[in-house]
Amino acid sequence: MRETILQNLKKYDYDFELNGKNTIRVKLNLNLHVIINLKDEKVKFENQLMAWNPLSGTFEVSLEKYLKRMVYWMMGIIVLFALFMLTSFDSIVYLYNIVILITALIYTCIASTYFFITYESFKTKVMLWLK
Repeated sequence: MRETILQNLKKYDYDFELNGKNTIRVKLNLNLHVIINLKDEKVKFENQLMAWNPLSGTFEVSLEKYLKRMVYWMMGIIVLFALFMLTSFDSIVYLYNIVILITALIYTCIASTYFFITYESFKTKVMLWLK
């Protein structure tokens, strides 16, 4: 199982490193790392967004944790938007705040979707290699 994965990673020119006997860390684009743990004939996938990526900035965090925390971030944006609405009396400032909010929401949704699809498609490739 391990040799099949390593052979295909080399064949398709993935950047990877071996961490011990049972762990393979694959470096995908934009600082997304997928960690493949092979124990007891089971395959377990983990992911990690490394520092300086478009989503988590300077923090290292797993994609699942980021997606869970994104809900809180969205609620914070909505609260900030409500505060901007209460404090802006000029229509230009109001429009500017709406543009900033919509841009932040669209950027976060697109970037999150991109990383999640990249991770899931790589998992699917590895599972197909093992069949």
